[in-house]
Amino acid sequence: MKICFVRHGDNINDKLTKLGKLQSKIVCNDLNYENICKIYVSPKQRTIDTAKIIAKHLKIDNIEICEDITERQQLRNLSVENPEVVKYNENYLTY
Repeated sequence: MKICFVRHGDNINDKLTKLGKLQSKIVCNDLNYENICKIYVSPKQRTIDTAKIIAKHLKIDNIEICEDITERQQLRNLSVENPEVVKYNENYLTY
């Protein structure tokens, strides 16, 4: 199983801007369409809107809002040994 993290698009007051909507469409080019079967999102509107754009583009009907996915500070407690994931987390957490 492969898990892909995608950050929400640009937003103001939790709503995607035009740029955020465009970013959500562009990120689809980097995703492997054939292997994505479900999208999990936080309850934040910006993440839901980003997921809807991606899901529509990839023709995925399955979006699940997950209360356990919250702001990135809570990712600091993850224990990961894969060097690629560690590098990603370091970049993501310092953004």
